[in-house]
Amino acid sequence: MISQNSQISSNSLKLSNRQKHALPLIAAAKSVEEGCRAAGITAQTWYNWLKDAPFKAEVDRQREAVTTEALDRLKGSVRVAVECLRSLLDVDEKSIRLKACGEVLDYFMKAREIEGIERRLDEIERIMRQEEARERQR
Repeated sequence: MISQNSQISSNSLKLSNRQKHALPLIAAAKSVEEGCRAAGITAQTWYNWLKDAPFKAEVDRQREAVTTEALDRLKGSVRVAVECLRSLLDVDEKSIRLKACGEVLDYFMKAREIEGIERRLDEIERIMRQEEARERQR
């Protein structure tokens, strides 16, 4: 975490004032074009800036922060959504109950599939580490 924070500082320090002004406007916009208009720059300027490593690193950092925040907000809603879906299993209307049952089963099967993929991936990674260790010993 400390190294990430120091990287953030060094990236931010390398940006021009114009880039510092434009970046949050573009990140908050629905599209790059809309953000560029709000920031008073052309899309070509934006794409030129993206060729600059410190600027690109700061863009990536800010995008990751936005994604993390959005996922955290979604995680907070999962419990409510699950309870809502479960409550639909008990309604009187048969079509709603049937649809809710189908959704629960679909989510369950997707979760099982992901768990299986994770187990297989873990096993592949374990085998690869063993092979790398054997190669280093040779």
